[in-house]
Amino acid sequence: MLKNLISQPLRPLAVENQISQLSLSIIHTKMKILLSIRQYFLALSIVALLIQCKKADTDTPPPKSSAKVISGFTFSNITPAVAGTINSTSRTISATVANGTDLTKLVPTITISAKATVSPASGVATNFTNPVTYTVTAEDGTSSMYTVTVELGAAPKSNIKEITSFVFNGLNPVVTAKIEPTSRAISATVSNGTDVTKLVPTITLSDKAKISPASGVVQNFTNPVTYTVTAEDNSTQSFTVSVAVMAAGPVSIDKQITGFTFESLDPVVSATINQATAIIEAVVPSFVSITALAPTITLSPNAVVFPASKSFQNFTNPVIYTVTAANGSTQRYEVRVTKKVAVASVLQEAIAGGDRSFFIKSDNSLWVAGYVGASGNENQLYNYRQVPERIMDDIKSVSSGYRHTFFIKTDNSLWAVGDNNKGQLGDGASNLGTIRSTMYKIMNDVKAVSLGWSHSLIIKMDNSLWVTGSNDYGELGDGSTYASRSTPIKIMDDVQAVAAGTNFSLVLKTDNTLWAMGDNRKLQLGSDKLPAKVTKPVQVATNVKAIAAGFSHTLVLKADNTLWAAGDNGSGQLISGIVKDGPFNLFQVMADVKAVTAGYYQAIALKTDNSLWAAGSLGSYVKELNTTVSDYIPVKVTTGVKSISTGSSHTLLIKTDNSVWGIGSDEFGQLGNNHVGGYYQTPERVQLP
Repeated sequence: MLKNLISQPLRPLAVENQISQLSLSIIHTKMKILLSIRQYFLALSIVALLIQCKKADTDTPPPKSSAKVISGFTFSNITPAVAGTINSTSRTISATVANGTDLTKLVPTITISAKATVSPASGVATNFTNPVTYTVTAEDGTSSMYTVTVELGAAPKSNIKEITSFVFNGLNPVVTAKIEPTSRAISATVSNGTDVTKLVPTITLSDKAKISPASGVVQNFTNPVTYTVTAEDNSTQSFTVSVAVMAAGPVSIDKQITGFTFESLDPVVSATINQATAIIEAVVPSFVSITALAPTITLSPNAVVFPASKSFQNFTNPVIYTVTAANGSTQRYEVRVTKKVAVASVLQEAIAGGDRSFFIKSDNSLWVAGYVGASGNENQLYNYRQVPERIMDDIKSVSSGYRHTFFIKTDNSLWAVGDNNKGQLGDGASNLGTIRSTMYKIMNDVKAVSLGWSHSLIIKMDNSLWVTGSNDYGELGDGSTYASRSTPIKIMDDVQAVAAGTNFSLVLKTDNTLWAMGDNRKLQLGSDKLPAKVTKPVQVATNVKAIAAGFSHTLVLKADNTLWAAGDNGSGQLISGIVKDGPFNLFQVMADVKAVTAGYYQAIALKTDNSLWAAGSLGSYVKELNTTVSDYIPVKVTTGVKSISTGSSHTLLIKTDNSVWGIGSDEFGQLGNNHVGGYYQTPERVQLP
């Protein structure tokens, strides 16, 4: 009971304690909330203050720039453009322009600091005869001044180096030599008895030039003396001085030109001399340039002539030659040179070779189009012609390889021009790294030729076969390999036709058997029974009437007009219609064919109905009835064709109306259609004059 009494007063106290604790918790929470609210408003106040400060900052304008520098000063209106040299410390600008530049109208392009201005302004023509002051004003109004000085460069040094007079003042009478400026030949005639071992010439030169031996120095003129004139720019040229002595005894009065020939021409041209009228006339081939001809002149004994013999002259207009007799009397001759009038002629043959085309007319004139390096046009080596140009006369036949060409003249002589790196020109040269830019005679009595990449096959009039050039694969048929020859050697007899492939050779004998030698890695010799290199001729077919050789394929036309092929077919060049790359042994591919030619990777067949068919790298570009054909499938190109010839990647064809056409690559203008570049899918007519 007592326990209950004691415990009863305690309950309100516990409740009160609980209530107090709850109150404290609520108060604490309220205080935290109040504190958070206070912090929130404090943060808002700070943000507002920052925004107000930022606004205050934004309202304050930045300071203006004080930069006022010229960083570039260039004269772009002259060639080449000239940039001035800027010294930022002294604020000076200097420039040197080419001598002769007009300083009164120079237009500078000026680069300055950002927001700055310059006066005079950039791009304004200004007179720089005297220094010019440019003022650069910064954005803040401050300024700086630059002084620009322009000077002319040194005058170019003279390259003139002529002898203007050559006089022997110590002789009686004084002798003035004659000077031929074109040939730089100087000639003088002195009296009989003059000691020519101790002559002292007085020589006048171009301004600022020097000469060696010097003027006024004793010289021995028993033989011609060479004088070298050096210009101010150190370039030089030489003059040859010849002194003749008049004959003893009665002084000759003879002063005739007795012979006047152009020996550099082929054939040599001899002029007609009319002694009564003192007129000399010569007619040269129509293709010869008459602006620089050097005649060989024959004179009366002891006479001299001016201009001198063998000195180059421009015969566009008549040239006067003066002959001086031993007694000093003179005779003038007027020399007239005209070109032969071209006689109208028709096309006789069109020959495609390498990247060029040749056309032989009925007058035996030779015309060329395309890449004329190795074409015999010595003035245009490694150039091209997009329309045929006449280059020589008296030509019977032509064959052209990769970079060399053979010409058979009407007298059956063989001439060569072009690359000779493997001795393919057959000129006997020991240095095989040369290129002949002028025609060189190889041999006589030649009937036919065929040229490969770097070897040459030659048939003589007696039907013997001669070979020269590369023999890397045994293509010369002499039993060896890797032994190039620069002098033709005889291989066999009774040969009627030859065809040179890249590194192999085909030989058609008079009994219509076909023989071959050289590279057989692609079975281009017709049989997989033969080794990769055949070093001596082997028989590969019979009853053959025509042959053609490509890069690594062979085409054989038999007597029954069937066409056979062998070798690589990677581009469809076997004209068989077989869609396989091969290589293949010799097999029949077509019938009713009367002529055939081969390019690097193509075959062209002329059928007995005069239709022209193609396959290979050419066939893929030909369109028949607007349908593009496959490389491997032979396609009919055109009709009415009577003859064909194929180069590396183009073909020429003469139609039955004697018009000549071209198809294929025109990279160097070889189609002769007044265009350069491209690949023609249909025949283009050659613009032959």
